Amino acid sequence: PLGAGIVDFVVLLLPKEGKPGKIVFVDIKNGPNAKLTKSQLALKKIVESKNIEFQVIRVETDAPSDG
Repeated sequence: PLGAGIVDFVVLLLPKEGKPGKIVFVDIKNGPNAKLTKSQLALKKIVESKNIEFQVIRVETDAPSDG
């Protein structure tokens, strides 16, 4: 699970026909009293504050490259 079970799904909507892309964190709740966990509330706050980044980690290997 992504992020040790903090959310159930991550939806990636890539840019299309002039519309910007979007990443959506989805958690399924069951029942009228279901609430977000502390971790989910923390994630929600991070997303709402736009404190998000994209990182690339390159790993060197000795294996031959296909390209």
